[in-house]
Amino acid sequence: MSCIIYTEDFPRYAYDSLKDFVLHRPKTDEAHAATYWDNENRIEELVKILSYNHYYRERMKELSAGEFTLQVLSEVSLLKSSAIPTMLKNKVVNCKKFMGGYTIERIPATSTLVVGYKMYRGIEGLKKRDGLKGAVRSICQLFPCFTSEDFANESRYYRNYWFCGDNPTKWKIVESLRETECGCRLSESLPLEVLPMIYYVDGSATMLIAYDEHEHRVVIQR
Repeated sequence: MSCIIYTEDFPRYAYDSLKDFVLHRPKTDEAHAATYWDNENRIEELVKILSYNHYYRERMKELSAGEFTLQVLSEVSLLKSSAIPTMLKNKVVNCKKFMGGYTIERIPATSTLVVGYKMYRGIEGLKKRDGLKGAVRSICQLFPCFTSEDFANESRYYRNYWFCGDNPTKWKIVESLRETECGCRLSESLPLEVLPMIYYVDGSATMLIAYDEHEHRVVIQR
């Protein structure tokens, strides 16, 4: 299966396939990659990244943890070594336990979005229309500042966007959403009333979008 894997920026944000990601995330040769992934935290990272990929997220929902694990191992044979299969299955079990019933995708920040009947040309398009009537609204948080120099020069934000307009009932729900690390309010436990939503970190090459494919008219042009 060839499917582009998008990640947070380090060391790359796009990989041509799952195999490409597994082999080149460690930035080393294949022999060392097997050792790199023989680590519980890295397997957890792998599963989280797959849960934010449209294809693999759907497969994770459809299949049992064991079946999904077998699919991953069939695509990337080096993951069959040592304790990796057991770790992988356990992390998939845990991921499925908390997975929301909607879609979460990591996509390029330059992606054109059509939400409802409105088009937004990437994150810059969202920023330009933030707060305009009938467009998007946001809750943003400045990056942490610790010194007077930080406060004077820091201009990057953690940004959460919603498309529920000026609906006071929905916005009250938005404001009640719990914030996790880095000012993020996108999670696996979002009320469907506030979807779609987007989370973006200034300077990043990718962003997260959450939406219900059955309820929302969302088109993503990567």
